[in-house]
Amino acid sequence: MDRSETKHILKEAFVESWLGFMALSSYITSVLLGESQIIIGALAVLSAVLFMNGFAKTELFLTSRAPSWWSTHPSLKWLHSVSEEGELAGVLIGIIFFICMTQREHAPHIHLPIAGALALVGIMSAANMAIKKVIPIMAFIERAFGVQIAVFTGALLSSLTGAAASVFVCEYFKERILEEKKADFATRFAAALSLGNGLFPFAAPPILIVWSLLQEKLGWNIGTLLLFIGIPAAIYAFLMTIKISTLLDERSVMDERIKLSIGYQLPILIGIVLGNIIAYDSIFVICLNVAVGLIATINAKGFHGRFGAWALGMLLVSLEIIGSEAGEFVAWLAVTMIPTGVSTLVLGLVLFYLSAFISHFADNALASKLVMTAAIASPAFGLHGDFLAISVVIGALAGGFALIPANLPNFPIARILVISPDSWAKSSIKIYWTIIFFFIWLAGLYFLL
Repeated sequence: MDRSETKHILKEAFVESWLGFMALSSYITSVLLGESQIIIGALAVLSAVLFMNGFAKTELFLTSRAPSWWSTHPSLKWLHSVSEEGELAGVLIGIIFFICMTQREHAPHIHLPIAGALALVGIMSAANMAIKKVIPIMAFIERAFGVQIAVFTGALLSSLTGAAASVFVCEYFKERILEEKKADFATRFAAALSLGNGLFPFAAPPILIVWSLLQEKLGWNIGTLLLFIGIPAAIYAFLMTIKISTLLDERSVMDERIKLSIGYQLPILIGIVLGNIIAYDSIFVICLNVAVGLIATINAKGFHGRFGAWALGMLLVSLEIIGSEAGEFVAWLAVTMIPTGVSTLVLGLVLFYLSAFISHFADNALASKLVMTAAIASPAFGLHGDFLAISVVIGALAGGFALIPANLPNFPIARILVISPDSWAKSSIKIYWTIIFFFIWLAGLYFLL
């Protein structure tokens, strides 16, 4: 990134962070004055989105200027090891909201997805420990099946490893991506990764944050998720990796020696994933997730390896708190803005794009939570709940590539490949039309259901 781009990022980070502080101050004032829950909810959403985006862009600025200028600064050097600023901002907001909600007499009910958050911690920690064992496997897959299948496999891997998959793939390919094509590679891979994240719930925050609702209200299970969301997600991810080899130089792994090593890390990762699929809320699996998270914290190096998984788990809980606080506001929006008297198909398509559009500017897990709340408030949910829920979740996943703040894995992709927000947005516009695929899928699914 050149100097003008980094200055632009810093300006945006400064403005959004201070606007977030003003929104948070207004939220606290409204709580103390006992204002309407609709006003409180609106301010809650606004402050969360602004703070998370502002601090995430701060991280992009710090990493884009090269760490040397601030790692030796007498006052700032302790920040050199910190990353995930956007996630940590979301955690802080969640804590503040939780305190405010517990002190109110008529606060909304709070459901804390502790088991789900610890599942995320366990899987992400195991994935971080296994990263060095996964990269040679990427080389083996490329040699056997080609670049497209290697990238496609990495995208699907995000269903098991979450944001860690973005690190696997980008670290593996970064030296071979053509300089002028880096932004195109980043957005295509981000689109494939965002949808590839949709096969299983436990490493996918947009699904995990509403998973208990889907189970309780609609009786969903892993099979339901794979059938209605996993299949189109995998197809779209495959389509997004077509011709991705044209973005790389001509270097090949065909003549390189590949040394595969299983070690203990891969069996731990596989065991943790299977355990969470079978019974993520059992005491044994919860304890296992905590143990793996602590082992990673003790043995890993760097802030992300030690604390990244815990930050993501806490963020999931915080987003649930934010969603609970914003519930009445979202329900009011649903009644006010979502069209009534239209067919269920049209309503589903509206919810799909609403979820995708909100995901562009806010974390897609928060978008999934908010729009699912709106869908449940719709009178049509009673008869067509499955279709509306599918529309919301696919929308949150599909919106995760348009801008860097849209999806957590986009931040490591942008850091590793050194992509500015402006370059990312320009490249994402080129492939934005591809979400037509989901309109077609949802229309076909509606008539089948």
